[in-house]
Amino acid sequence: MMDLETEEGFEAAKAWTRQFISHLNEGGVWGVPRSFSGYRIWNKAKKYESVYGGEECIERVLEAQ
Repeated sequence: MMDLETEEGFEAAKAWTRQFISHLNEGGVWGVPRSFSGYRIWNKAKKYESVYGGEECIERVLEAQ
């Protein structure tokens, strides 16, 4: 698990997330089983929306992209 409270951990989380969501189609949905959450991702516009559930730590990293 990456510690978002450290600069190194937060940067690692951003890099992992960037790499992961780059594989989604534009407007695709990332389903997160551990929190029953889903996020629609637009990589070109660097935007996202929660389509169900939500997880603060994921949203924090997505907002920093």
